[in-house]
This record gives sequence, C-alpha cells and structure tokens, in this order.
Amino acid sequence: MFTSKSNSVSPSPSLEQADSEALDISTKVQLYGVLWKRPFGRPSAKWSRRFFIIKESFLLYYSESEKKSFETNKYFNIHPKGVIPLGGCLVEAKEEPSMPYAMKISHQDFHGNILLAAESEFEQTQWLEMLQESGKVTWKNAQLGEAMIKSLEAQGLQLAKEKQEYLDKLMEETEELCLQREQREELERLNQVLEAEKQQFEEVVQELKMEQEQIKRELELTARCLKGVEQEKKELRHLTESLQQTLEELSIEKKKTLEMLEENENQLQALANQSEKPPPSGGLHSNLRQIEEKMQQLLEEKLLAEKRMKENEERSRALEEEREFYSTQSQALQNSLQELTAEKQQAERELKAEVKVRMDLERRLREAEGALRSLEQGLNSKVRNKEKEERMRADVSHLKSKPCPWCWPSPRALPSGPGPGEPHRACCALGDPEVLMEAPLQRPARRLLLGVAAFGSWIWGGRKACSSTPVGRGRWSPKGWGLRISFSTPPGSWGGEGRGGQEGRMQWNWGRRVL
Repeated sequence: MFTSKSNSVSPSPSLEQADSEALDISTKVQLYGVLWKRPFGRPSAKWSRRFFIIKESFLLYYSESEKKSFETNKYFNIHPKGVIPLGGCLVEAKEEPSMPYAMKISHQDFHGNILLAAESEFEQTQWLEMLQESGKVTWKNAQLGEAMIKSLEAQGLQLAKEKQEYLDKLMEETEELCLQREQREELERLNQVLEAEKQQFEEVVQELKMEQEQIKRELELTARCLKGVEQEKKELRHLTESLQQTLEELSIEKKKTLEMLEENENQLQALANQSEKPPPSGGLHSNLRQIEEKMQQLLEEKLLAEKRMKENEERSRALEEEREFYSTQSQALQNSLQELTAEKQQAERELKAEVKVRMDLERRLREAEGALRSLEQGLNSKVRNKEKEERMRADVSHLKSKPCPWCWPSPRALPSGPGPGEPHRACCALGDPEVLMEAPLQRPARRLLLGVAAFGSWIWGGRKACSSTPVGRGRWSPKGWGLRISFSTPPGSWGGEGRGGQEGRMQWNWGRRVL
C-alpha cells in the first residue's frame, strides 16, 4: 500500500551537478505521492502506478521507484517522465468502475482528459484541493496579481498618508476641544461667581430696603414730634399772651391802688393834723403787697414760658434739620435702589446670555465629540468607500468651523470695549479670570457692589471695610460719614486703550448724623 504525503523541503543555496545530463535541485514541493494513472494519448482501461509531485502550477510524474530516492535525498529530479501544466485546469472527482476515487483534469487546450486515481477518499480530497489550488497559478493571474499588489501598495500609501493627515487633524481638534472644555469649565466657574455676587447683591439690597423702612418710620416719628412741638408752641404763645394781658391788668390795678392810697394818705394826713391821730392805712398797704407779689409771680411765669418757648424753637429747628437729613438720605437711598435694580436686571440679562452661550458651547462640544468619534471610527475601519470619506471630510469641516465662544451667536456688548479700528480682544479677555478680576469697571455686578458699599457707608457706621480688588481700592473717610472709592484699569488693557490705564474716583460724603 502506498500513501501520498505533503512535504516541505528546505532549499539549498548551491546546486549539485551529478553529471552533464542530470541536475538535482533541493527545493520545496506542494505535494507528492503515488497515484494510479491511465494512459493519456490513447483510450485504455489499464492503470499504472506513478510517483507524482505538485510543484507550483505543474504536475510532474515519475516511475514509482523515484519515490524512495526523493524521500531519501530530498532532491528534485529535473527529468520527469511527464509534465502537466495545471494553470487554468478544471479538476474534479470522478468515479470509474475499477477506481472509485478517481480524479479528472481537463483544459480547453488538452486533447482529451487526464485521469488519476487515489487509494482512499482522504487522499483523493487532499490531491483535489492541492490540484485546484495549483490550477489558479497562471501567467495572467500573476500579471493581474502584480498589478493588484502595486495598486494596493499605492492605495495603502495614499491611505496611510490620509490617515496621518486625519490623525494630525484629529490631534488638533482634540486640543481645541480640550481648550473648549477648559473654557466651558471656566465659564461655569464664572457663573458660580456671578451667582454668589448676585446673592450678595440681593442681601445688600434687602438690607437697604430694611434701612429705608426704618428711615421712613423715623421720618414719621419726627413728623409727629414736630406736630407736637408746634402745638406746644401755640399753647405757650397763648399762655404768654394771657400772662402779658394779666400783667397789664395788674399794672393798671396797681396804679389805681397807688393813686387811691395816695389820696387816702392825703385825706388821712389832713384828718390827722386836725385830730392828731395816726392814719389807718394798713389795708391799702396789704393790698398793694399782694398786688406786687402777684406781679412778681406772673413775671416769673412769663420768663419761664419764654424760656420754654426758646427751648421748643431750638428743638423744632433740630427736628427740622433731622427731617431734612432723613429726607435727603431717603431720596438718595431711593435713587440708589433704582440704580441697583437696573444694575441687577442688567446683570441677570448678562447671566442669562452667558448661560445661553454655555449651553450652546455644550451642544457644540457634544457635536464635535460625536464628529471626532465618527472620524476615529472611520480611520480605524478597514472598509473605506466614497460615502465614508465624504462623511469624514464633513466631520472635519464641522470641527474646523468653530467661532469664538464669547462672540457667538452675537458679539458681547461691553461698556468699554475696543473701538472700530482695534482688534477684537473683548471676548478673549472675558475668558481669562485674571483679566476679568483686573477689570472691575467692565463687570456691572462688581461696579454695583462698589456702589452698594458706598451708599451703605452711613448704615454700617464706618466700621466695615470695603472689599477691594487688585485695581479697585476703597477707604473710609475719618471725618464724617463717607466713603471714597478710587479705581483704575491696568496699562495696556482694552479698558485703558493702551495709554497707561484710566483712573476714576467716586466719592460720597455726608454730614455727621444728628440723632
């Protein structure tokens, strides 16, 4: 019994020449073994055993004794009994009466068919597979394969170049996305700062409203006191007039009494001269003393009333001054509350605008991340087509079209932004927390808090310090109830227009409170 065997023989770097006619080459073959062969040129039912070797796209056969020599020396004999080219051949299984595991090899250039037979089904399957595979090796396929290899190499180089370009763009867009994410985080932090400032502002406004209510109550109390003083002044005036009238009446009565006393003394003197007796004038003198005592008492009451009148006038004047002071402070407080309300509304509008910008940035960030994921999937995908490439180019174009997050959808309207000929730096300045903190006049909430602190100076009695920034300073005036706040923009900032910065000063001074 014989077997077919697949062999892999290592090639030798040298050729051994046995003689001038025989040349043995040590090389690799795809399959070798002993098969049954029927004569090719003529019809015959006779089968003979031959040693077959499949080398590349050729089927070589020798006498059966060549098998032992091949297995021993591992040499490839270049003088076979026959060579059958397998390129383009059709190989299929066929059943013959005496050979159930036969194989038929046919080609349009062959004059007839080649019939071979194996000893078992396993060998038949093994030889069929190898013969069919070897039949695929043709000159046309080799040329086509070489062209395909060159095309694939060129396509691979182009794909590698495009992949590198996409990777570079991906890295750039990733860095930009990281920058956008940092800007979004900075925007969230600024929103938290604005929320804290808004809360502080609302607390200050609430305190100012409570102080305004207290001032109103004090004004009402002062008005009631003024009414009481006016009423008391009227009563004292009536009392003074009544006392003056009584004094005048007593003066007239005293004058009459003195005249009567003088007449009586004259009469009594005349009678005394006649009768030489002392005149009885005790009753008139007693009456006169009573009148003088009453007049003295009335004068004292008049002086007391005048003194009280002067005190009431001074008190009324002081109350009037205090009422005017409270009225002035109330009016100033009302104006400041209106300004603070307007500033609060402006700050809320800006906060809403920033929240809207943040939401839009988050949406664009999600879209960009989705485009990046799609781009990365397209780069990692082995299957490339025109539709995918167009989608990848669209993703890259979408990633590259990103306007300034602070200017989009519309430029921010700032109180002291750049002029028409200046570069647009306002949006970039707002993204920098240091620039933001160093430009208090560009932030309505910070200017609002400075105004609140200034106006609330007389409320806190000068005992609280004003919060300061690196460029905004506040100090309490040692004289009176006042606050002086000075501010300046840093040199080179767009608030100072590059001219060394701007300086400003706000001052509120009130007179010392009289309570």
